[in-house]
Amino acid sequence: MGRSAGRGGLPGEVQALGRMRLPRKVDHRVPRIRRDLAASLRNTGIETPRADRKRRGGTDGAEGAELAALRRALRAHPCHSCDDRETHARFAERMIRLERETDQLRVKVRATTHSLARSFDRITALLNERGYLDGDTVTTHGVTLSRLWGESDLLTAECIRHGIWDQLAPADLAAVASALVFESRRDDGGVPQGYRPGRWRRRWR
Repeated sequence: MGRSAGRGGLPGEVQALGRMRLPRKVDHRVPRIRRDLAASLRNTGIETPRADRKRRGGTDGAEGAELAALRRALRAHPCHSCDDRETHARFAERMIRLERETDQLRVKVRATTHSLARSFDRITALLNERGYLDGDTVTTHGVTLSRLWGESDLLTAECIRHGIWDQLAPADLAAVASALVFESRRDDGGVPQGYRPGRWRRRWR
């Protein structure tokens, strides 16, 4: 390590600035592990040589003195001599990151919950207005609606309630009912074919 590194492209001899304990297995290809290593390196208190600091735009004067004092205080802290200091620091950074992600998830959950509550309030208000609910009580029409399943269940219940389909022959009733659940398999939409003109078409309108 002390010889001039032609193979690595270093301009001169390598100077050891300090030591840092690494885990037994380090996979530097994993971004999270690289971030942990960088954080551990920053926490060692190892200082860059003055020439390098100047070349990289380092601080001088009062700022440099304050930074040096902070680094001395960091090294004097009781935790600095802990053998598992770097492991603890990595866990602390992960904890902070997880707390931040948890807070973001809580905000999303609260927004979703409020949206669901507003949708529920609008639906119950509509059902009360149309007579399917009476406050918290399900009416007779509400019982009918509860037995219908489909995207157009409320429309179907309204047609039954107001007698829109009364006097329809079985085939006409089947035609109207099937139109409520028809889904075209073509991208351009399309409409059901094969219905004969008659009373069902007026009821459908």
